[in-house]
Amino acid sequence: MPESTILEKLAYITGVGIWHGHKPESPDADFASKTIVYGFNGTGKTSLSRVFSSLEANAPVDGLGKGASFQVKFSDGTTATEADFMHPLGNHLLVFNSDFISRNFRWDEGSALPIFHIDEENIEKVNELRQLEADLETASPEARAAKTRQDTAEREYKDKGTEIGGRVREARGTGYTQQFNRGNVDREYSEKEFTEQDNLAEDRIDECRAIIRQSEPLPKINLALELPESFQNELQTACELVRRDFSAQLSSDLTAHPNMLAWVAEGHQYHKENQLGSCLHCGNQISDQRRKTLAALFSESWQEQTNAVTVAIEWCGRSRSLLRGWLEGFPSLSAIQPTLAKGFSEVEKAFRAELISTGTAIKQLQEALAERQRNPMESQAVPDNVTKLLEADWLNGFNDSKNRLLTVISEHNSINDQFRQRKDDAANALKGHVLFAEQNSYRQLKRKAEEAEKVAQKAQSTAKDLKEKAETLRNAIRKHGIAANELNKLLHEYLGHNSIRLEAKDEGYQLVRADGSIAQNLSEGEKTALTFCFFLTQFGAEGRDKKKLVVVIDDPVSSLDSNAQTYAFGLIKKHTKRVAQVILLTHNLKLMHMAKRAFFRGVNFGDTIPQGLLFVDCRDDGKGSRKSALVKMPSHLAKYDSEYQYLFSVVFGASDQQSTDYLYLLPNAIRKLLEIFTAFAAPDKSSFAEALFDDSGKINGLDQAEMNQLERVCQIESHGDIEAVNSLPALTVEESHRAANGAMKYIRERDRKHYDAMLRIVKKPVAD
Repeated sequence: MPESTILEKLAYITGVGIWHGHKPESPDADFASKTIVYGFNGTGKTSLSRVFSSLEANAPVDGLGKGASFQVKFSDGTTATEADFMHPLGNHLLVFNSDFISRNFRWDEGSALPIFHIDEENIEKVNELRQLEADLETASPEARAAKTRQDTAEREYKDKGTEIGGRVREARGTGYTQQFNRGNVDREYSEKEFTEQDNLAEDRIDECRAIIRQSEPLPKINLALELPESFQNELQTACELVRRDFSAQLSSDLTAHPNMLAWVAEGHQYHKENQLGSCLHCGNQISDQRRKTLAALFSESWQEQTNAVTVAIEWCGRSRSLLRGWLEGFPSLSAIQPTLAKGFSEVEKAFRAELISTGTAIKQLQEALAERQRNPMESQAVPDNVTKLLEADWLNGFNDSKNRLLTVISEHNSINDQFRQRKDDAANALKGHVLFAEQNSYRQLKRKAEEAEKVAQKAQSTAKDLKEKAETLRNAIRKHGIAANELNKLLHEYLGHNSIRLEAKDEGYQLVRADGSIAQNLSEGEKTALTFCFFLTQFGAEGRDKKKLVVVIDDPVSSLDSNAQTYAFGLIKKHTKRVAQVILLTHNLKLMHMAKRAFFRGVNFGDTIPQGLLFVDCRDDGKGSRKSALVKMPSHLAKYDSEYQYLFSVVFGASDQQSTDYLYLLPNAIRKLLEIFTAFAAPDKSSFAEALFDDSGKINGLDQAEMNQLERVCQIESHGDIEAVNSLPALTVEESHRAANGAMKYIRERDRKHYDAMLRIVKKPVAD
C-alpha cells in the first residue's frame, strides 16, 4: 500500500504577517510525518497556520493578507499556491488555530457549528458514497497529474517563446533597443507564416547587423563630376594644333633656323612698336623691304595660331586640375555607408583609374603643345592614348564608370534619408530569420500545451463532478448528533467533570451546563478544552480516513495549567498516533519537549537534530522590522529541556559579536536568563533584581552605563516572558549591547566555573 501524501516543504512565503520572502536554503527545514515548529509568540506561527487553513478551505482565509504569496510542496510532487489551492489531501487536511475557534464557536450564544458523521444505517447510499469517494480518490490524482502535465507543457511552450524572443533580441544586437518578448513571438506566429524567403544567408545577416549597429547615419556626400560640354571640341582643337604644318609661311633663312622663330617674332614686334630704324642686335639699318617681309611673315594669321597653342596648353592645365580635384574630393571609405563599402571601393577604384588615365593623356597632349610652341616648324604626333579620348567608346566608358560611382553615392545619400526605416527593415529581416528557424518547434510546443490544457480541464471537470456528487450525497445521509456523544466523552475526560456538555440542536450544537442552562462566560481553560476536543472529534467526521489525515495544530494549550497541558498533549499523542502527518506549532517550551520526546522516541538530541524539529527564527531585518524564517531547531533548544542555554547563546552573541539579529528578543532574553541564573546562584534573594543590584558593586568591570541598562531591562523593557516578542523595545542598539555586556560580566564574575561551562556549550559546533 503506497504511503499517504503529506506536506513536504514550505517552498516560499512572503506578504503573510512578518514572513517576507522566506525560501528554505536546505532540506533541513522540510516537514516530516511528525513535525514540531517551535517559536516565540509574535514570530508568525499563526500566520503560517493560516497558509495551511487556506489550503484546507481551498480559498484564502481572513488574516492571510491581500499581498500573500506562497508555495507549498507535497510528498507526491504536487504544489499549491495562493493562485491555485488545488492539492492532493482533499478533506484530509485539518487545521486547529485561533481562526478555527472563532469560526466554529459563538461564545456569547453558547453555540457551536455542527460536526457531521455519516449515517451508516443507510447502507445503500453509504456504499454509493464510498464508491464516489473511491472514484474521486482516483480522479483527483489524475486531475492533478493532468494539471502538472499542462503546467509543464505550458511552461515549455512559454519558455520556448521567451527563448525565441531572446534570440531575436540577440540577433538584432544592442544597436536596436525595441523590446521583443514572448508575447511578441506568439503574436508574430499567429499573424504570419514564415517561409524560406525569410531565411537569410550569412552575408545578409552580417549586413543587417551592420545596419543596426550604426547609431547615426553618415553625412551625405555631394560630388560634381561633369566634364565641360566643350571638352571634346577643345580636345579636338588641341590635337589639330599639334599636327598643323606652319612651315609654308616661313622664309628660307627662318626655315633653316626654326628655333629662332619666336625670337625674331618678338624682336620684330618690339622694333615696330618703338619705331626703330636699325636692329638693336646687329646695328644694321632695317630696310622697308625687310620690314614688309617680316610683317607678312608674322601676320595676324600666324599670331592667331600661336595664340591658339597657348590657349590649348592652358586648357590642358585646367582640365588636369579639374580631374585632379575630382580625385582629391573622393570620400574616404570610412565616410561611406558600411553596407556599400565593398561596392564603393570597386567603382571608386575603376573611376579613379579612368581619371588617372585621362589625366595622363591630357598631360602628354599638353607636353606636345608646349613642344610645338617652342618649335612651331616641327609638327608633332598626337599620342595614341590622347586619340582614344576622341572616340565615342571612351566617352561612353568614362561616363559609365562615373555613373556607377555616382549610383553608389546616391544609394549612400538615400540611406541617410531612410536611416530609421533601413534599421527597422534590417531588424525585421533578422527577426523573420529567427522566427522561421524556430517556427515548427514553437508551434509544436503550443499545440502540445493546448492539448494538455484540454485534457487537464476534462480531468478537473470529472474530479469536480465527482466531488459535488459526493458532497450532495453526503449531505443527504450525514448526521451531526453522533459527534456530540464522542465530544462530550472527550470533554469529560479532559475536564474531569460533566458540568459542561454539547447537545445537538438544529444544524449545530448548544453548550449547556448540568442544570440545562446555556453555558456562557466560560473560563479560558474551559474554552481551550472545549475547542480542542471539538477539533479532535472531526478526525472521524465527513467520512475521513484517519490514516490519510494531515493535522496542523497551532498552540493548543493556551491558558491551561501544567496538568491540563500534560493531558492535552496526551490527547494529541493518542489521536495523532496513526494519522499520516501531524505538525505541531507551539510557543510553549514544556509542550515542545513533551512532543519532542514522544515524536522522536529514541533520538539522542545531543548527537543529531532530526528532520521535523523546526524553529521559527525571527530576526531584525536591519530596517526596524522583523522577518521570520523556518529553520532547523538550534541545538541549544533541541538538546536541553530548559531554554537557558539558548538564551545564553543569544545574549552572548549580542555581547561578544555586537549582533543585532535578535534586538526584539534581547531585553526579555536578558531578563529571563538572569532570572534562571540567580534562582540558583542566589537562592536567598527574593528576586533576581535584588540579587543583581546587591551584587553589582562586587562585580569587576561592570560600569555604571551597563548597570543602568540592566536596571532598565529588569524594570521597564521586559515582562519576564520570553514567549512574547511583539514589538521593538525602546532600547537603542547601543543600550541593548550594554545590557548584554553587563549580563555576561555579571554571570562570569558571579560564577566563573558556570560561565566557562556555558561558553563550551555555545561555542561548540552545532551537531548535524
